[in-house]
Amino acid sequence: MKKIIRLCVILFAMFIGINYVEAFSIGASSTTIASGQTARLTINGSGFIGKYSISTSNAGVVAASEGSVWIEDGSYSITLSGLNVGSATITVTASDVSDTAGNPASGSQSVTINVVDRASSSNQKQQKDKKDMSKNNDLKNLSVEGFTLTPEFDKDKLEYDVTVPEDTKEINIIAQALDSNASIDGAGKKEVTEGTNTFDIVVRAENGDKKTYKINVLVKDENPINVTVDNKKYTVAKVLTDIDIPNGYKEKTIKINDQDVPALYNKITKFTLVGLKDEKGKITLFIYNKNKNTYTKYNELKANQLSILPLEFKGTLKGYEKTTITINGEKVEAYKYKKNSNYAIIYGLNLETGDKDYYLYNSEDGSLIIYDNQLINDLQNTIDLYTYIIIGLASAFILLLIILIVVAKKKKKNNKKNTKEEKETKSKKKKDKNDIFEL
Repeated sequence: MKKIIRLCVILFAMFIGINYVEAFSIGASSTTIASGQTARLTINGSGFIGKYSISTSNAGVVAASEGSVWIEDGSYSITLSGLNVGSATITVTASDVSDTAGNPASGSQSVTINVVDRASSSNQKQQKDKKDMSKNNDLKNLSVEGFTLTPEFDKDKLEYDVTVPEDTKEINIIAQALDSNASIDGAGKKEVTEGTNTFDIVVRAENGDKKTYKINVLVKDENPINVTVDNKKYTVAKVLTDIDIPNGYKEKTIKINDQDVPALYNKITKFTLVGLKDEKGKITLFIYNKNKNTYTKYNELKANQLSILPLEFKGTLKGYEKTTITINGEKVEAYKYKKNSNYAIIYGLNLETGDKDYYLYNSEDGSLIIYDNQLINDLQNTIDLYTYIIIGLASAFILLLIILIVVAKKKKKNNKKNTKEEKETKSKKKKDKNDIFEL
């Protein structure tokens, strides 16, 4: 609406023949630079507020660091970079500018920059000695349009906070250098998302010394959805930015607590993922179960062109030891044949096919291969068979040993009995013989 009113005023002024006041002046730190070097173009807009457009007649010779800037009753510096030998005219135009009283202003200013060969520039010694350049890299003012910084700006305070409503999508950072020869990077319009957004405003003095101011922009959630998972507090993220979308998932909007929430959905796995933000502002994906109103951490493993979601084992693997291993910083249930083995068996869902399988994980190289459950069962059956055979052989051996012991004892007993009978027979014969002699 303001732009329409301003345009009407401009048209009216043109109609009645009013001449616009030149809204600014410009100056270059050097009109001759070497290829590969830079110069500063300073726009002096004191007494005026608005947007200034910057163009170059030959972008292949001289490039401007910014295409437009916003100046509020001050000055602003941009960087001109010499790319190739030649010349280019830099033009600054007041595209949407008015004085502090609201009266529209117009005008354009140009400066021609000559780019020479580096060796030639060096011989001419046209640049200032660094020791004679200004070291001032302070800001004169810093603000976020429409909002208040905390604490109040002070050129010696380097970090500030500002809170904006949850529907804010963009802010405008306004910065002005204390020294007109200094340049500023990081000001202007910036996109913001829910949570904390950090922006650096770098001031470079004429001699190259840098100072960095920081603004933390908090996009406030007016009606947070609080949840607790594994005794840890989270809030449901209402904007999913800087999140790597897993393969096979598409963005959609769902309802949680009657609020629209961004989510990701996979037609194969039927999983719905939402972002949960911890107290430090970090967003992590969780599987959301609408019917149970539960959240389960989404821990996708990628290796050998496989995308696997680890699952809990159903039952146990005989002959293997149940344990927990760490993959990509996450705890995963697994089975190992030996505790110190580099190989572990995990159970998971293939996110591309929806199939559930056993996988062999190698902790040395992080590789995953399908580990057929039938092979596990066959191996277990073989182990059981060998165990039964060994037990049978051992039992037969023990039984044979017992039989041998019994037979040996019985034989020994019989031998003793025979010996006793022989002695008794000999004793009887001797007695009978003696009885005959007595007769």
